[in-house]
This record gives sequence, structure tokens and C-alpha cells, in this order.
Amino acid sequence: MKKLFITTFLVITIAFSSLFIVKADDILTNKFEYAKQFINDNLQNIENDYNNTLSSREEYITIDGVEQYSLAYILDDDCYAIYADFKGDAGYLIASLDLILYKIDGNVDLDYLKDVELVLYSIMDGFVYYDGFNYQSYRYEEEEASTAYGYNGQVADGEGEIYDVDSYMKDRYPEYELYSKQRFIYNHAYITLTTQLQTSFYIKYSGSGTSVGSENNCALLAAFIALDSMQRANYLPNLPSTNERIDATDYIKTDYFYDIYGVGRLCDDGYYWTVNNNFVPVSFELYYRLRYMATYYHMYSPTDGLTQDQLIHIMQKTATYYGYNISIRGYTNKITAKSNLDGGLATIMLLANSDSYGNHAICLIGYNRYTYLDTSTTLNTQNTIYLFQMIDGWNPGVTFYDTNASNADIIYLCIEK
Repeated sequence: MKKLFITTFLVITIAFSSLFIVKADDILTNKFEYAKQFINDNLQNIENDYNNTLSSREEYITIDGVEQYSLAYILDDDCYAIYADFKGDAGYLIASLDLILYKIDGNVDLDYLKDVELVLYSIMDGFVYYDGFNYQSYRYEEEEASTAYGYNGQVADGEGEIYDVDSYMKDRYPEYELYSKQRFIYNHAYITLTTQLQTSFYIKYSGSGTSVGSENNCALLAAFIALDSMQRANYLPNLPSTNERIDATDYIKTDYFYDIYGVGRLCDDGYYWTVNNNFVPVSFELYYRLRYMATYYHMYSPTDGLTQDQLIHIMQKTATYYGYNISIRGYTNKITAKSNLDGGLATIMLLANSDSYGNHAICLIGYNRYTYLDTSTTLNTQNTIYLFQMIDGWNPGVTFYDTNASNADIIYLCIEK
């Protein structure tokens, strides 16, 4: 039995106009009762369908009945649903009132959903609650995502660096079809400098003079892309556009680390560092300002990078410099990142222990949603996969991140004006 860790309980109430509630409740009640009766009449078939998906008989479940039915809501699809908690520890299912199955799981008992008036479900995050400001995930041990091994359209093994999303999907998820796209208005074609190497003030060279590495500036680049996208979307119009450049040649000579990284000296790692003369004289003003804040307040080092708190601080300081007061909040659930993108706002994804990137900061600018409907079971099963569209700092232009294949620890930074 999976261990469950309860963090917060929530009682949700919904208010409707007195005229609407009668009609809405009649329709909703009828559909709910029909779905409830259908599930009751087909428990044996549902049990068989689930057990047929398992590789070990030890994991088989026996459904002796349902101890709780609750009205539910699917956030991603904006529809009402039914949540059925099987008796004992047999598990649960959640399906739309049109009897499309979203999730069934056995040998688990979700104590935190007992007596919840309206169960909230996210395809991306599972069961969530509303804390008065945003959606938060309940904490419990989940099954690990399947490991991603280099598929077509992907640079290497892992869940990221997907440069050809169509080839990747055909290779890894051939049953799925594109359901919808959300493209943030930020277009990478507006800016050709999208990698850490291109935007480094210092570049690392080998003894032969070959460029081999950039600064550890992934957080700076992600912050720049995120704020630049908000300038282009007219959310923060007074931020400098990418057409506004600055010659940072004199500035870099006053940098605390210039004598180490700026003059071609051999460093402890056996490589030479020197100034990136392709970028420093024509640096984006906005990127320059972010980097300035990082060095001024946090002694930003080309090899050490920035922490989450430092990143938030320099973004707020930069926004304040141009006359804005912004709030930046961190979330662990994907539905908030998706909602942020739906609202036209870029989102910074902070990764730890990623198979593709290790510890890394990336700017998300959209997503693709893929689905396929399995009609071979008693309840037709809706399967969904999201791939985030991003500028990852390693590869030029846009790549994708497979959330279904990720075992990384992730924090999503959402910017609010």
C-alpha cells in the first residue's frame, strides 16, 4: 500500500445565482446519478480492465463496492466528474460525467479526499486543492515516470532536448495525436541569441583555443527570456527591448572576476577563460541589467551561478529599476505553470536531478497537449501527455520537455505584475 502524507484539508464551496442553481443542479445531479449507477453496475468489469493492465498478480485488486462517491472537477478540461473511492484499500477512479475514465489506481486509500465536497483533479498533477490563491498538490508517494532513452527528434537520453517534437511523438507515443497547442506570443525568431554560450560575458577555451564552455548563466538567460517576453506582450512595456543594446566592455573590466576570467589566464580547471567579444560590446540592455544586479547583490560568479532566491531577487530589482513592482512565486505543480502560460506569461522552470539537464534553469514559453482515447475498456480511457515548449539555453531556438518522462524535482517560478 502506498504511503500517504496529508498536508492540508480544504472545504470548497461554490456559489451560483439562485436562478441558475436549480437548473444546473438538476442536470448535474441527473448526470452524476447516472454515472454512479453505471459504475455500480460495472464494478466487476472495471476490476477486470484494471487487473489486465498489471504485470503481476500480486498487484491485482478486488473491488467489493464503493464506500464514497464525490462530485469532482477536471481542471484541465473544465468539466465535472465523479470520484469513486473503492471499499478498503482497493483504490479509486475518477471519470467525467460522460463516463470517460481519467485515472484509476489500485491498492491505495486517499484519506485526504474523505468528505471533500468537490474533488479537484489535474491531469498534470493529480488531486489538488485550492489554497485561496492557487492550486496546490496533495503530497503522497507517486510512481516514478518511465525513463526516457534517446528517441527520434531528441539530442540525447532523458526527458528534454527534444528538437523535433513530431518525430519524438511518433517514436515514443505512436498512439497519441496532437490535441491542442498553447504558444506564448513570444517568438524565438525575434531573438537569435538563445544559448548560454552566446550570452556569456566570459567563455571557456581549451589549450588549443577551441571554445568549450559558457558561464553557468542558465538562470540569467531564463530570467532574460521571461522578462523579455513580458515586454513583448506589453505586460511590462517599459523594459528595454532586444533592439536596445549596450556596450559592456568598460563594465566587464570592473567586474570582480575580470582578472581571473577576462584576461586569458589558465584557471584551476585547466582551461582558459576570456571575454566573449561577440556579445559583450552588443549586449542586450535587459540582460546586462540582470547580470549587473547579480554581481552587485550576490557576487555572481561565472562558474557558480545563482540560487532560486537570488534569481527572484535580481529579477525584482531589475523590474524595479525600470519602474515596476513584480511578485514572483514558486510552485511545484504543473497546472499552475500551464495556467500561467494560458494567461500569456512565460514561466521559469528550475530543475534538480533531471536526466537531461541535471540542475538547470529553463524558460517555458508554451506547451503541446497530446491525447488518445482507449475504447477497449468498460469506461473509455482518456490518456493525456503534455510537452512544455521552452528555450533551454543549451540548444539554439525552441525545444520541448516531456513532463510524462520526468523524475526531476521541479519548481515553477511564475511572474505576476
